[in-house]
Amino acid sequence: MIKVILDTDIADDIDDAFALDFLLKNSDKLELLGVVTVFKNVLERAQIAKKIIRLNGKDIPVYMGENKPLKNDISHFVYENPNHLLSYKSILDKEKVESMNGIDYILKTIKENPHQITLIGIGPATDIAKAILKDPETMKLVKQIVLMNGTNDLKRLYVKEWNVMVDPEAEQILFNSDLPIRTIPLEITHQTTLTDDELEMVLRRDNPSSLYINEMLKEWMDANKRMPVMHDALPIYSLICEDCFTYEKVRVEVPLEEDKRGSLLLTLDPKSNKEVAVSFNRESFMKYFLNLY
Repeated sequence: MIKVILDTDIADDIDDAFALDFLLKNSDKLELLGVVTVFKNVLERAQIAKKIIRLNGKDIPVYMGENKPLKNDISHFVYENPNHLLSYKSILDKEKVESMNGIDYILKTIKENPHQITLIGIGPATDIAKAILKDPETMKLVKQIVLMNGTNDLKRLYVKEWNVMVDPEAEQILFNSDLPIRTIPLEITHQTTLTDDELEMVLRRDNPSSLYINEMLKEWMDANKRMPVMHDALPIYSLICEDCFTYEKVRVEVPLEEDKRGSLLLTLDPKSNKEVAVSFNRESFMKYFLNLY
């Protein structure tokens, strides 16, 4: 059984909600110890996460992480609107979250479970970077960090990705560390865009958590006018089906110049403990995901 902590910006894009639900429905393979929310509205995000956990019949603690990136002005990332998922917050007041700070929770759990914790990051990397800055010795006890993050572009074209763009300083701290990091990048996750038939299958599900998430999905689709993509479920699936992905070992640079912020520069490096996914089996993932959801 793999012990995991999930760090998420649930309730911006819809895929975080699917990812948390997917993780909970794989409890025979992955032991979710706790959830930490990151980047703006962390209380509302935590309450949404707690509701999805409760609807899965589980009682797993949820913690609030960092509201703001390390240096970026948060006003650059205005996303909320009247049709946004956070309009659900009025029905979430009864969802109780933990008082401990999320960074402290991450460090405490890693210290209590040395070399056993897989830290899954599916939002901006602020919480993980703050944990490294606060207690680098404890973070050396993490088993691995798995991210939905960045690009697998090896042509150095400065491909930008949301999670990196929100907090590139945090990304730089992660990738300059000696910690083992695996990324599932945008080029891979985009392949999980649902087809019409797959969307119909998703919307037919009627277990308690899927009914709630499908309400969120309909609201999200009305606001965004595009098909959902299961970006954030893939890091979780990578732990379940190792053979469904292929990786390259890379050295990762994080440029901070204004025109390059939000991109990662990758160089092949067989000695590196940083890996990026370069291919995966979509058919295997979608079959597994749809059967489970």
